[in-house]
Amino acid sequence: MAGEHIARLHRYYVEGKLKILVGAGISMAADFPSWDGLNLALLRASLDKDPPERLDPLDPSDHRAQSEHRLSQLVDSLYGALGREAAADFVWQNEDPGRGGDFFRLFAKALYGGRSIPDLPIPDVTCQLAAMAARAGVYTTNYDPLLELGMARLYEVGAPHKHWQKFRGGPESVSGPRVRHVHGWVDPDGHWGGTFVLAESHYIALQTTTGAAPNRDLSEILDGEGAVLIVGMSLSDPNLRRLLYQRGLSPFAIAPTYAIIKKTDHEKTDEYRQSYWRLRKTTIISIDTHESLLPVLRDIQFGASTRDERPIWLPAASAAVRDHDPFSNDWQRAAWGTLRGLRDLITKKGRHPTSEVVQLSLFRVIGDASEIQRIGSTRPQTASTGVEAAEQATRRRLSVRIGQEQGVAGNSFAKGLKQESFTPQGLNLRFTDQMVQDWETDFESLVAVPIHAAVLHGGERAWLPVGVVVATSSIKTADRTRDGRSAPSGPCWHESAEVLALLRGLGERLLLGNS
Repeated sequence: MAGEHIARLHRYYVEGKLKILVGAGISMAADFPSWDGLNLALLRASLDKDPPERLDPLDPSDHRAQSEHRLSQLVDSLYGALGREAAADFVWQNEDPGRGGDFFRLFAKALYGGRSIPDLPIPDVTCQLAAMAARAGVYTTNYDPLLELGMARLYEVGAPHKHWQKFRGGPESVSGPRVRHVHGWVDPDGHWGGTFVLAESHYIALQTTTGAAPNRDLSEILDGEGAVLIVGMSLSDPNLRRLLYQRGLSPFAIAPTYAIIKKTDHEKTDEYRQSYWRLRKTTIISIDTHESLLPVLRDIQFGASTRDERPIWLPAASAAVRDHDPFSNDWQRAAWGTLRGLRDLITKKGRHPTSEVVQLSLFRVIGDASEIQRIGSTRPQTASTGVEAAEQATRRRLSVRIGQEQGVAGNSFAKGLKQESFTPQGLNLRFTDQMVQDWETDFESLVAVPIHAAVLHGGERAWLPVGVVVATSSIKTADRTRDGRSAPSGPCWHESAEVLALLRGLGERLLLGNS
């Protein structure tokens, strides 16, 4: 059933009749706070300006710890007493920007945690959404510029952090891909714009002011021609729920609305949720994990391949690396040295720097074939020649056909998602007996990190996997304590955003020549 919905959405996309509404779940991939986390941090930032109790200045012992503890207690208590939206309202009233208050500086502090624009990572899913903006209108209830950064990464040469502002949509009609911020926007320096919607009073005002800009924007999305796709939202936004309810009552609302939402832990709950939203003329497309949104969006853009076929987008991905020859002597020497240098660096950053054995490999897509091939590795004691590397690459290939992906690396490439394996069965997924014999298996765990590139396809930009960096480790898995939390164990990359970013950066440099 989900396949039928994705096929319909693909047709709407191709016809230029798809609108996408993006929620906070997308930003959480870049370590932005959850909705509760944002409001708690905002409340804390406001109360911190006037601490709950003054400590004795003649007794300086542990003042900071005591103050922090008392402030935390007050924040938790007041948040529970007021509720989430009312807590934001409390800060809005205390820091009213209309009376010269400091609300937006405090909000930026709570939202960005001290990060500036160049500090923000650009998740692959935001680049995928940016790639769809050429045909589909992109709207968001988020306050951050991640979608603009994704567009800048696709369309601009050089650092996207210098060009993102040109992709922020305003009230005027401008050609080209733009992001419309339905609830306003706030930058790290506290600069803001649009109609800001956050607090309870803002939502109450929207109920009585039908002509307000956020209502007009959402009505334009929901009542226009074509289909609506909602991503990164739990459908809990009160204004969106109100408009979907009203739309459900209207006999004239014919445009289909879809929402991609993660499954719950209970199948019957998912069935009831489907039934509930069907009454609001909204179809739920369930995914197993939040990360699964990325390949679903890619299928909506390109169309989904059937089982045993190669991904439809594979020829376009191969074009991105076609001009980079990995089988020259110079490239092999440079790649071998770079891979070995990073291997040693990330091993030192791990929990077992003296005993962990780490090896790195680099794969890339092959022309019009349905495979990826290994073009570099840290295993040889010296750098391979170009001829030797080409011969090895013919023997180290992995299928990426739909439903036939081989190994963790093949699966990671086909989905465009980071994949880990800590089980013997997962390490050699769909390997033939001969492959198990031929490939090195002297490791206990593995991570595959896909490398994406901006690709020009049919006159439009796309964000596609072009290769995979693989790290193997002699450490089997992270131990678990009795309360279920990770003990200080596991391979060097496990739960380390820094190491994963280093692996991704290395792949981009070697495959694409990026600095």
